Formats: sequence, structure tokens, C-alpha cells
Amino acid sequence: MHGHGPPGHHHPPPPPPHHHPPPPIHHHPPPPPPVVHHHPPPPPPVVVHHHPPPPPSHRYEDRQCCIIL
Repeated sequence: MHGHGPPGHHHPPPPPPHHHPPPPIHHHPPPPPPVVHHHPPPPPPVVVHHHPPPPPSHRYEDRQCCIIL
């Protein structure tokens, strides 16, 4: 009969849980709009140099002569 304590001894009820107030909502100002850097337009592409067409090949002419003959 040891360890039971005195008769009729009741532990007090646990304290009610603490209700913490909700944290205040911080309304942050909206972030500033991103700064758009207007870069100058890129330089125009390098103009392709149009080489004059190569002179007709003599072999081609000879072949034509051969075909004609």
C-alpha cells in the first residue's frame, strides 16, 4: 500500500492552454518595379559583300562546244 499517497489526494487539473494572440500581419509596401534598362539597338549586321560572279569556266565552254558538235 505504499506509493499511493494519502486517500482522496487529487492532482489539480492542468492549467488551460495559453492562447497566444495571432501575430500582427505586416503589410509591406509593394516592391518597386524593376528598372528596365533601355539599351540602344544593336548595330546593324555587317553587310555581306557580294562578290561578282566568277568568270565562266573555260572547261564549261569547251564542254558546251563538245556537246554542240
